[in-house]
Amino acid sequence: MDFTSDESELSDADIDDYADKCYMDLKSGKPVVSLGNEKFRCPFCLGKKKQDYRYNELLQHAIGVGASNRAPKVKANHMALANLLKNDYADAAGSLPSRQAVGPSNPPRPLQDQEAYVWPWMGILANVPAEKTKEDGASLMQQLANFNPLQFTAVLCSEGRYTGYAVVGFSKDWIGFTNALAFHNYFKSQRLGKKDWAALGQEKYICGWMAKEEDYKSSDPVGRFLSANGDLKTVSGLENDLSRKTETLIANLSHQITAKSKYLNSEQNDSIHMARIEQQKSDKNVLKLVEKHKKEKEIALNKILQLEKQLDEKQKLELEIQQLRGRLLVVQHMEGEGVDVKKRTDELTEELNEKIEEMEYMEGLNQTLIIKERKTNDELQDAKKALISGLSELLGPRSTIGLKRMGELDEKPFLAACKKRYGTADGEAEIKAAEFCSEWQENLKDANWHPFKIVTRGGKTEQIINEDDEKLVGLKEQLGDEVYKAVTTALLEINEYNASGSYVVSELWNNKEDRKASMQEALQHVLEQWKLRRRRR
Repeated sequence: MDFTSDESELSDADIDDYADKCYMDLKSGKPVVSLGNEKFRCPFCLGKKKQDYRYNELLQHAIGVGASNRAPKVKANHMALANLLKNDYADAAGSLPSRQAVGPSNPPRPLQDQEAYVWPWMGILANVPAEKTKEDGASLMQQLANFNPLQFTAVLCSEGRYTGYAVVGFSKDWIGFTNALAFHNYFKSQRLGKKDWAALGQEKYICGWMAKEEDYKSSDPVGRFLSANGDLKTVSGLENDLSRKTETLIANLSHQITAKSKYLNSEQNDSIHMARIEQQKSDKNVLKLVEKHKKEKEIALNKILQLEKQLDEKQKLELEIQQLRGRLLVVQHMEGEGVDVKKRTDELTEELNEKIEEMEYMEGLNQTLIIKERKTNDELQDAKKALISGLSELLGPRSTIGLKRMGELDEKPFLAACKKRYGTADGEAEIKAAEFCSEWQENLKDANWHPFKIVTRGGKTEQIINEDDEKLVGLKEQLGDEVYKAVTTALLEINEYNASGSYVVSELWNNKEDRKASMQEALQHVLEQWKLRRRRR
């Protein structure tokens, strides 16, 4: 700090280099720093009366002068001295910690824990020239930067005149206390502390000290300022206050954590319970759906068996009628017209009429059963669609029985073809593949496009792909065999499973054997999956 003056020819740019050179000289023992018995001297302040510093006092002196605005050479010498003390004489520090080693978790311990200080920590400056107070004491704050002050206040008297005193504030934590104490010790080491100011009436230089109880209780403007802006705290008292606050905070946080943990556990249990209920409902619905479909299938099967039985009876009646008609013709052509012949003819005619009436009844009953069978079959198909829709989650692509969308194009061949044609840069292949796939899916829905031809094989007619179709030929030339195969496969599926609609439909599919699955297979698979899931729970 520019509280005294020194002359030097050294420039500010050369300070660090000069300090390193000076450090090496000090390290070699020239000049001497240690006096033994944990006593030290400052070899650069030989004109001072005090030449037997303790380690901590000399370190504070060296750091303070090194950070001041004094001559470059003086600053460099004291920076070298501070480095020597920290690097080579650190063991001499004893139980007094250096300011740099003190952290917030290790509060400093002054010699008297019960000594009261002004809190928030403050330092008092005396003999401060009025020009130094301009711009909130910016120049002084710069000189005191090594002590990290937070604010500067020029003290005014009740009439508003400047008193020559100023107060600097430090942070409220233990680091602030350490900085304030270093501020105090620096001025004390320079013989510019409170006692020096009071005893010698120092008016030439700025003096400074840490604000304590005596300053707080004084009736002068400085005392009034301190009492208006701070409180008296002892180190031990402040530690106890902070400990109580910390314990209270920890207790509150612990209580909040416990309460939130209980709430989260309750929410989790409720969620698990609700999920279990929903799963049970889902399982019941699946089982009901399977049982309903099974019953409907049994009813349909019974009706078919009944229809087959009625058909057998009808065919038997038809045969009996034919036989009766034949016998009647034989009797009618017998020679003579005796009573026996006429009687036999009447009997056969009556029996034939009864059989014909029974035949007509059977035909009506058969027609009724056919209508019911068609209705039942429609209901069975509707139930099948409902089953497919309801079991879509259970019948996945990786399960043995799944759902296959018949007539839906596979995009993979389109993507592979587009990567060969357009490359893999900028995602163009993916965009083109999606466009081609969408275009051909629309072509498949076109009822006016039917690229099939009819052929006869083994006496049976069947429809096959017309390989000469103009669209298919163009597709094969443009995108290759794999895309052509994907499109023709989808065409065959639509023609087989939904020829009238020409749109994609879902079918039960045996993924393991790559074929259409029967309803019996699907029901069996669903029941097995349902039983497996129940065992797992």
